[in-house]
Amino acid sequence: MGRNHGAPGMLLALAFALAAMVTGARATTRTGPAGPVYGARHERPPDVVVILLDSLRADQLDRWAHGRQVMPRLAAWASRNVVFTAARAPSPSTPTSVAALLTSVPVGALGVDFGHGLPEEVPSLPAILVEHGWHTRAWSANPNCSRRLGHARGFERFVEAWNTPLASGGRLRPERPERIVPPDRLLARVRADLEKLPRGPHFLYVHLLQPHAPYDPPAVHRDPFSSPAARRMDVSLPRLVLLDGSPRLTSRLLHDLRDRYDGHCHWVDAAVGDFLAWLDRDPRFRNAAVFVLADHGEAFGEHGRLLHNTTVHEEMLRIPLLYRPPGGRRVHRVVPARVDLLDVAPTVLALAGIPAPATFRGIDLGPLARGQVSRGRGRFLATTATRPHLHALLVGRYKVLQEQAGTRPRLYDLATDPGEVHDLAAARPDTWRALARALRAEIARLEGEGWKAPAAPADREERELLRSLGYVD
Repeated sequence: MGRNHGAPGMLLALAFALAAMVTGARATTRTGPAGPVYGARHERPPDVVVILLDSLRADQLDRWAHGRQVMPRLAAWASRNVVFTAARAPSPSTPTSVAALLTSVPVGALGVDFGHGLPEEVPSLPAILVEHGWHTRAWSANPNCSRRLGHARGFERFVEAWNTPLASGGRLRPERPERIVPPDRLLARVRADLEKLPRGPHFLYVHLLQPHAPYDPPAVHRDPFSSPAARRMDVSLPRLVLLDGSPRLTSRLLHDLRDRYDGHCHWVDAAVGDFLAWLDRDPRFRNAAVFVLADHGEAFGEHGRLLHNTTVHEEMLRIPLLYRPPGGRRVHRVVPARVDLLDVAPTVLALAGIPAPATFRGIDLGPLARGQVSRGRGRFLATTATRPHLHALLVGRYKVLQEQAGTRPRLYDLATDPGEVHDLAAARPDTWRALARALRAEIARLEGEGWKAPAAPADREERELLRSLGYVD
């Protein structure tokens, strides 16, 4: 294989793929039938539930540590439903990824970041559903999924849980109260609110903060995955932010941090597992469509980094994406096709029998979930929320990554180098030039077509909260 990577035939195929990406990017992809016609006169569309676990890595569902499965409840649920094994987030940050999930618009065109909200004129999934008679509710435990940043637009009710009595106990910093909502407490609130729902259909969005740092679950979840030294370590966000990119990231320290993260994942797994079991038992939601996913990944020393926000490498972009199709029949299917968060909104509209607006860039995941097609998205673009933006473009097996403006993009072959260790820019100059040119064109096109995001400055209290979570200096 190595001798043929620069062959003319391969470059010609790559050129065709790039041309299709650039010329057809604005069209909404539609493959296969939309599935059951829930918009038919005598059949109500299914309820849809989206559960987001903040900062959950894609590899956690299969992970074992200290002789225990880290997330046994979600792993068991996944074994009965559809698993998209090549799912990615379009950004390593919450405000941008959630905005893309709700609008199916690439991050580079939205202009959303930590200080700029979702543009009013961008069609969003909950607003479209409300126009068609749906009821929409959301519960968020992360202040970067908020009214301030425009994520609440279209939701009839949007609970900012960090501002409620749910946020209590413990501290993020010694000098101020904890503002993290435990996952079991948030999901108990969701269940209580769902007892009072009007007749559907309903779109429900639940944004849990866990397993976002600090990795400090109750001891019953922490101790089985941690050594005595790991249990004593400082996992506060100020400490982790100082360690990010530091030469002090030794293998022992990274091992202990991953142990604490595993315990944190075990905690949220138990809470979400109980909630999913309740959905299965409740006759109102037994046939609902359910998504379980993340907004981005988390780094543990890969490329010298911790946490998220800072790179467009795979450890910060790869996410789990699990899907229970509507109806009582459960079919397990593993889908290796490349998909991302932009594909959630088109899938929900297809279930609802509502045409997708021209602004939507994602695909309907239904045909993939039913096994009717095998190909997903031909390309994938990632952009950071932080400025100056960092960008990455995937086409086929290759990924070109621009981490700093004015620097030479790097090229990786994810088929042979999934850890993105070996830069192939010098070894495969023709492929590198083609992809680097395509990345520049894609960035320019999105910036030229993009909306102007309104400023959404945080007030003093919100800024302190965001600082405690590691989002602002």
